[in-house]
Amino acid sequence: MSVPHPLVAKPSAAAAGAGAIKPTVRSLVPTAEHQRVQRLKHDSGIYKRSSRVCVKKACDICKQSKAKCSGETPTCSRCQKLKHQCTYNAVDQRDHRKDMKGQLQRQKEENTQYKEILNHIKTASLPDLRKTMTVLRNPTGTSIEELLMFIRNDGKSILSKQDIRPTPATTDLTLLGNSQVETTDQTVPEQISLGIIDDRPLSDLNLTAEPWTTITDDDELVSHLISSYIAWDTVAWNWFDVDIFLEGMVQKDFTYCTPLLVNCILALACHLSPRIPVRSDPHNPNSLGHRFIEEAIHLWHVECNQPKLTTIISGMLLCEVVSVNGKDHLGYMLFQSTVSLYHRLFEQRESSGKLRRDEKMERALGTTIWGLFRLSTFFTLLNKKKPPMDIPTIKLPENRYGDENADNGSRKQLNPILSLWRPYPYTQPAEPCRLEESVRMCSDICVILHDLIVSQTAGTEADLRALTVKQKKDLYVRAIEWKRDIPRGLNLGDTVAPFVITPHLGYFQLILELSNAPLDPADTEPEELATFREEVKGWYKQGKAGLLHLLGEYDKNYSFAFIPETMLLGLMYAAKIIIEELAPIAESTKRGGTSPDCDSPLDILTELTKDSEEPLATLGAIFEKTIGWLCSVSEQFFTAKLYARALQLSGESLNVVLSDATKKRLDSLFSVGDGSKSRWIEQLYKADSILTLSLGRGTDSVVDVIEKLDGLKV
Repeated sequence: MSVPHPLVAKPSAAAAGAGAIKPTVRSLVPTAEHQRVQRLKHDSGIYKRSSRVCVKKACDICKQSKAKCSGETPTCSRCQKLKHQCTYNAVDQRDHRKDMKGQLQRQKEENTQYKEILNHIKTASLPDLRKTMTVLRNPTGTSIEELLMFIRNDGKSILSKQDIRPTPATTDLTLLGNSQVETTDQTVPEQISLGIIDDRPLSDLNLTAEPWTTITDDDELVSHLISSYIAWDTVAWNWFDVDIFLEGMVQKDFTYCTPLLVNCILALACHLSPRIPVRSDPHNPNSLGHRFIEEAIHLWHVECNQPKLTTIISGMLLCEVVSVNGKDHLGYMLFQSTVSLYHRLFEQRESSGKLRRDEKMERALGTTIWGLFRLSTFFTLLNKKKPPMDIPTIKLPENRYGDENADNGSRKQLNPILSLWRPYPYTQPAEPCRLEESVRMCSDICVILHDLIVSQTAGTEADLRALTVKQKKDLYVRAIEWKRDIPRGLNLGDTVAPFVITPHLGYFQLILELSNAPLDPADTEPEELATFREEVKGWYKQGKAGLLHLLGEYDKNYSFAFIPETMLLGLMYAAKIIIEELAPIAESTKRGGTSPDCDSPLDILTELTKDSEEPLATLGAIFEKTIGWLCSVSEQFFTAKLYARALQLSGESLNVVLSDATKKRLDSLFSVGDGSKSRWIEQLYKADSILTLSLGRGTDSVVDVIEKLDGLKV
């Protein structure tokens, strides 16, 4: 039996009998008259809809009763009417959702990490798995981040965790922080020898440890370390705009300052602090610098895939700090990751298509990207690698402190923290910090260095292309023009402050690398080629003389108790020059079949420092001076310790006589105790360096050279 549709009218009996009338459907559309009446009622306000009032937070009683709350404080209208005690203490549902969302995000990150570890277990070879399990079962404990870094670094540990001593190691520097300062006219080395020092933070630099680091809650210590970094390393490298960074740190602006960035700076500053308990020891996990590095690496794992300004700066600083600690292989990996972040950041900028950009961010980005380019130049120059980035297209910031000719209303006044450079001790007179000019000088010389590296690298990274005579001459002319255009007051005779060291160091490196670059013999006639080779020898002597003069002047004015990282680069080059010059002397001595005279092989007069006011007359004297400089910084920078040992062993092969003071310093660095392998040998085995040295015809890593010279490796 069929059921009629409820909207279909039932036909009457008569109609059903007749069968002539069809059923009608009731219309659902309102009639025109009905619409007119409804419109009149609406316009007259009869159907006026009341506005809904929403409250941000309901009280606990209304929330429990699921009643509407007026949200008034201290008592809502409903609780007041019912005479209930009105409270707002319960956790907001939105806060709970936010916490749950954060927990879910952390869970996703942990799952990604565990998947990476599981994939390593599935695909790794048995020897690699054994090494991974050894790290995982470390009695002192291994975090997920440390295990992942071990896996990503091809099974090489970042920082030793088994080499623990109860107290941080110290150098022979006997300075005490915040001791009574005497006003004297002595030089910095004289003040250091007397312990006259003032290591208080720079004026008006009152920074807080929270929320930037969990390693210390001492605000004064954080201010001191940031001040130390500004005084020595910022003015040398200038990786970032320090005024914008400090403003972000004070205002807690995470666009320009993050915990990762602050921990990287604090780790580097421990190499520069004059306070004995703070001084960095790369092999002691109990030292403050070591702990800052560990926290920085932990934070790097969280942010390493975020292409933003602070992550790029942090990558550069982390690359620097692990490299000076003898882990430059890891440093190069961090550097490559940082360059990748730079490329991704600028791809996003281009795809966004913004016509107007933030002026402050553009200044910060310009400073950092050009800093990354300079780091790329020096890194690829040391390792003979193809440059991973081209010359930046972004503008290098100018007028850091505004236009001198503009009126006071329009001139920008930035934080004057870098208007003067005050070296330790502060009793030393301050001098104008001409950082902007020196950064431009350094960037210009790095452009020439970049062109040299590009000319030499072709095809694979292992190949070095021979240069033509014209290529060498063109690059040399550009270098001479750069030197001629140095602004007045920024020559080495005027000052050797850190902001002047870096561009001059780049110039001397350019001359030395250009002199050593291989020549294409098919390019020129033999007679012309022989004449040009003699000319190139003159360039080489000029570069060596300038480099040694730079080191000597810095030692005379400031001593090597405090050095920017750029000075370490200069010391490495000086040691490399001397070691490579000693190799043919040792080789010819062996072929002669007689033991060398104690001093005579190195007592030949040299022209290496003919431009210096106090020339070092012999190669032996240069050897003694350079190894003394390296000893001064070896406890702070493990890379310097590597070169000091290589230089010492090269001298021993020629029976070079050293002073008693130098012998004592070397014995304290490399002494063997209890008839077993010394602590130094253990440190050497843990080094992870890709820096190279040339001994005779072959070129090996600096660690392999030391092992061969020390009889540790056949």
